Amino acid sequence: MQELPDAHLWVIDGIADLIQDPNNIEQSFGLIESIMVQSDRMNSAVIGILHENPGTNKARGNLGSEAERKCGGAITIKKLKEQGVHSIVPRLIRGSADFDTI
Repeated sequence: MQELPDAHLWVIDGIADLIQDPNNIEQSFGLIESIMVQSDRMNSAVIGILHENPGTNKARGNLGSEAERKCGGAITIKKLKEQGVHSIVPRLIRGSADFDTI
């Protein structure tokens, strides 16, 4: 983020890869705090991509829990039964009504 200070949107695919253990509280809280500080300093938005725990609809580990507590919104992308068809479902939208599933 420091290399491109004029960017207004950051997409971090595989946010859990930035720490050793997404279940470690200190690492998870530290990463989310660092991202929030940088985002605020740069006046930019951050989209973090984090997988759900297998068999549940909960984001992965302490990292997912902390990210959901601090985020402005969270969506789930689901693969429908039909091959190759996906849907975007609102999970948590702060300050606004949920949108219809896309």
